[in-house]
Amino acid sequence: MSIMDTLITTRVPGATYDWTDMDRVGLAMDYVAERLRGVGYDVTVTPETELTRTDFPTESRMAHYLGDLSTLRATLEAVKATTPPVPSAGPERPWLTVTEANDIEQILLDIEDSVQRLRAGVWTSAEVFCDEF
Repeated sequence: MSIMDTLITTRVPGATYDWTDMDRVGLAMDYVAERLRGVGYDVTVTPETELTRTDFPTESRMAHYLGDLSTLRATLEAVKATTPPVPSAGPERPWLTVTEANDIEQILLDIEDSVQRLRAGVWTSAEVFCDEF
């Protein structure tokens, strides 16, 4: 089971988004960044991945968290047309709505889907056109 299998895109009103979600998504960001590097993209993110119960979503923590997500999303020029934008948070609201929480994890799933498609489209000389001319 991959960290990507743990992402949640079906939260309903009343659901919470806490340190366990941020920690899990941080691990998924690391995974997606590594996958992007594996197909030739130069991307660096530094998500927090060892959060604890006392790590609240402060303005600076959310800015860093969403900044890393923006970096990953911007790496691919062609994410799906349905890929949601990165939510914004600021001093007036360092938290996420249920929809935004779902969107964060959907963005990562869409990027992973794009990486899988890129990997599936790679040809090597042994597979296509070898000795055909």
